[in-house]
Formats: sequence, C-alpha cells, structure tokens
Amino acid sequence: MALPAWIFFLVAVWVIAFGVFRIVVAVKRKRLMQTDPDRPNLMKRGLYALSPRTHILFGVVYILLGCTLVAMGFGWQPTSGCLGKQAPPAGDSTRAP
Repeated sequence: MALPAWIFFLVAVWVIAFGVFRIVVAVKRKRLMQTDPDRPNLMKRGLYALSPRTHILFGVVYILLGCTLVAMGFGWQPTSGCLGKQAPPAGDSTRAP
C-alpha cells in the first residue's frame, strides 16, 4: 500500500523544524545559561544538558532526514533495486506477450 505524498511532506516539515530548533538551541545556549542565582537552573536537565556541538550534529542529521522525506514525497524510492528484481516500467515494449 502506497502512502499519499502529503504525509511525507507533513512529516518532513516537522523533522526539519525540529532540526532547526536543535541548531537554534546550540547557538543560543550561551545566552540562555545566564540566570538569576535565586532561580533553579533548568539548563542542566533534559535536552538542554547536551553540549552545543551535539545539538548541531543532531540538528544537521534531522535536516538531512527531512530532505530525504521530501525526496520520497516526490517519488524517490531509496530501496528500489536493492531488494530483489526491479519491476519493468508499465509501458515497456521489450517484453514478450
């Protein structure tokens, strides 16, 4: 069963947006680290506890995955040809009847 192309584009937008978010977190991390001493530092827990280099690495990976989903939405099939025989095109006139 084939998936509609709009699903690939919708998920690609989410994945690319999260990749951009990770890169923005890495760039703004220094500015966000400055907090009041009276308040707890939430930058030492969860997603913000990772180093900026890690955020940039994963951000780039998410953007590449999003671009792959966009290409799949336009018809690219990454596994075509490596999982068995390729089906001949529908209008192939070289096949014998």
